[in-house]
Amino acid sequence: MTDTEIEITADLVRDLLQEQHPDLAGLAIREVAGGWGNQMWRLGDELAVRM
Repeated sequence: MTDTEIEITADLVRDLLQEQHPDLAGLAIREVAGGWGNQMWRLGDELAVRM
């Protein structure tokens, strides 16, 4: 990781959700394997976050 990259963690995803969609911030978050230029996170049972 270079100095300009940000480590994407479940905590970061939750913090961003809390700021932008507090109604969704309480849903379960889990990382999904795969992705080439991005990371996918499951948000609850029906949603996903791509970063």
